[in-house]
Amino acid sequence: MHGVNQLILHCQSKKPSVTGGDVVEPDDSTKCRRLVGALQYLNLTRQDISFAMNKVCQFLHAPTTTHLSVVKCISRYVRGTHNWGLKIR
Repeated sequence: MHGVNQLILHCQSKKPSVTGGDVVEPDDSTKCRRLVGALQYLNLTRQDISFAMNKVCQFLHAPTTTHLSVVKCISRYVRGTHNWGLKIR
């Protein structure tokens, strides 16, 4: 859990925008959409990523390198905090 705080600070410095970054290749665009789709299922139990996922989903029609790096950052955050979340019984 030591590296999670550093990861959060690093991720907060990135803000996706329509004009930021270069347009990604079609293969990377597909990978980005698949990763976002997989992360969306976590919104049920991981409310801490809901806002970030919402923002990323707004740019899925034409993802850029900035958006891809934000998605990877969210993925690293989830990997570092895998024991957090709501328990559904």
